[in-house]
Amino acid sequence: MQKLITKLPGGKKTLIAAGIIIIILGLIVFNILKNRNETGTPVQVTHARQQKMGETVLASGKVQLMEKQEIYASSPRMVKNVPVKVGDKVKKGQIVLEMECDNEILAVDQALATQAEQQAAYDKALAPSKQDVAVARSEYQSAELTYLDSKKNLERTEQLYNAGAVSLQELEKSRKQLAGDEALYLKAQRDYELLKNGPQSSERHSLEAKSHSAGTAVSIAQENLKHYVVPAQFDGVVMSIDCSAGELAGSDKCLMVIGNPDNLEVEVGISEADATRIQAGQKVEIESTALPDKKFQGTVEQVAMAAVITKKGDSQQIEVPVKIGIDSKDTGLLPGFTVDMKITTVKAQKRLTLAYEAIVEQDNGNLVWKIENGKAKQVKIKTGIMGDLYAEVIQGIKAGDDIILNPPGSLKEGQAVSPAQGLPQATKGGTL
Repeated sequence: MQKLITKLPGGKKTLIAAGIIIIILGLIVFNILKNRNETGTPVQVTHARQQKMGETVLASGKVQLMEKQEIYASSPRMVKNVPVKVGDKVKKGQIVLEMECDNEILAVDQALATQAEQQAAYDKALAPSKQDVAVARSEYQSAELTYLDSKKNLERTEQLYNAGAVSLQELEKSRKQLAGDEALYLKAQRDYELLKNGPQSSERHSLEAKSHSAGTAVSIAQENLKHYVVPAQFDGVVMSIDCSAGELAGSDKCLMVIGNPDNLEVEVGISEADATRIQAGQKVEIESTALPDKKFQGTVEQVAMAAVITKKGDSQQIEVPVKIGIDSKDTGLLPGFTVDMKITTVKAQKRLTLAYEAIVEQDNGNLVWKIENGKAKQVKIKTGIMGDLYAEVIQGIKAGDDIILNPPGSLKEGQAVSPAQGLPQATKGGTL
């Protein structure tokens, strides 16, 4: 040792100086470790806070007419007249298209004539005029006299035949005459009694059935005529025309579309994961790239009671069809426009929220690490609706609580912690 000291520059003084330096460095390291234990493990901190939050489902689809009349020819026909043009407002029942239909018009005329005859017979049977009754009585009395004369004539002819005064041929002629006069007499008697006393129940039902059948035939003929002399089915606007007078219209071509541009809807498919949150009556915010500066309001009108399988490329998706009515009027939206929609399933209001990065998911529930008196403490929480960046917390913490963001897996209950210096802290804003 003495030899080593002798070899060092400065000798013993140098060795003392080195020892002092080592002691100083040790004190520095000790103080650093001591301060770290006193200030705690540095962690990133966020805060539970109140902010406006709701829940929505996003969807997109194409605008379509809620009420639409598409006109086709039932069979190939020549177009006679197109009395309207695109954009015209039409009233229910107004004729918007005429095609060749001579046979259909004739069928209507014949059906109307038959109906008139049956109705007249029905009315006459139920409420005959005095003149009709008098005429029937006169015809009945005349037929009765003729019948009685024929009966007496037959009796005389039979006597003469038995006496050999007339031939068998004359006898048969008298018998035929009596049979014919008897038939006319019985018919006249029946007609008179029918007018005087009214029809029996079975006869009344028969007349009613004939009258009803004639009316049905008229309705069928008129409905068939409407395929070629076409009326508007409701008040609306002519949306499109694809025919002109003199053109042969095929049965596979849509000739005209009538609709109401103020009654628009969108039919979309909602994934099965979101469909359970959709209900009729929920409000919808609607936007279209065709009208980027406008927003429109809508309402969920109908949610299908069964899901359907839709093919998108090579994959299949299970979706629930949903109809959304567009409430806004004079929107400028046209059928066929693509729109993006935000369906409000839970109305936005002030709620206690926390960033997802602060929530630890476990099998038995969610928890957070809360800072109390500089110590980390596990707190079980209950969450509500879920936003894009934040979750609603309905139980476990309160507004302003310091919560550890992205808590390290090594964190222990009661461990000293402190907000990290230089590490980014959670912002006070964000998209919900």
